[in-house]
Amino acid sequence: MFDHLFNPLMVGKVTLPNRICFLAHRTNFARGGRLDDRHVAYYRRRAQGGCGLIVVGDLSIHPNDRPWEAMIVAYDPGAVQDYQRLSGAVHEFESSIFAQLLTGSRVEKKGEMLRGSPESQVEGIISFLDRHGFLESKKEGEKE
Repeated sequence: MFDHLFNPLMVGKVTLPNRICFLAHRTNFARGGRLDDRHVAYYRRRAQGGCGLIVVGDLSIHPNDRPWEAMIVAYDPGAVQDYQRLSGAVHEFESSIFAQLLTGSRVEKKGEMLRGSPESQVEGIISFLDRHGFLESKKEGEKE
């Protein structure tokens, strides 16, 4: 029944050490939108316990799209060091870590719709993550 549970699994270019996944959820640990020591310890313990993949959830991709105070920001360049510290703690146990980027379909500021669709907002944060070395870009001639 559990023949494959502890076998590696390829997800795109990432090899997970096993098929145990700790799914994204709200922890309400963030203060001012930033990850802290409590986050790092929380996810580190899950990696230490054997999770092959940890998904950090509720990452806001726009400053006007944070419906609760404890939501983690993904758009602030200052948060890059937080993510590096978190990924380092998880990678210590050979676990992988993914992010769940979140946006609402309507993002408003002072009653006005922000320019750009949610898709363009997602493209912006993906571009930011790519510039800071968190994504591997497709190379010319490579299959999707």
